[in-house]
Amino acid sequence: MGLLGEIVDKMPTIGQMWLVLALMGVVLSLPGMIHRYIAIGMFIIGTIISIYCMYSAYHQAFVAADLSVDIRIELGSVWVFHSLISSVCPALITGLIIYWHYRKRQPKTEE
Repeated sequence: MGLLGEIVDKMPTIGQMWLVLALMGVVLSLPGMIHRYIAIGMFIIGTIISIYCMYSAYHQAFVAADLSVDIRIELGSVWVFHSLISSVCPALITGLIIYWHYRKRQPKTEE
C-alpha cells in the first residue's frame, strides 16, 4: 500500500461522477426527443456506455489488485457505491425519453 493521498487526487469526487454521467445522459437524450426510434437508438448507446462505466468502476474497485485496496482505504466504500450506481445515469435518462414518447402517444381520457 502506498501513502494515503496518492489515489484521492487522481480520482473524481462523488459529485463529479454524478454530474458527468448525468450530463452524458442528457446529451444522449437530446436527439431522442425528435423521434421515438432515435430515442431507442440513443437508449441502446446509453446502455452500452452505462455497462462500460459499470464494468470500469467494478474493475477499479474489486478486480485491480494494487488499486482496489487503496481505493477502499482512501476513498471508502461510499465512493465505490456511488461509482457503481452513478454509472446507470446514461441508460436511465435515455430510457426516460422513451417513456416520455410512450406517454405522449397515449390518448388522454376525460372523466
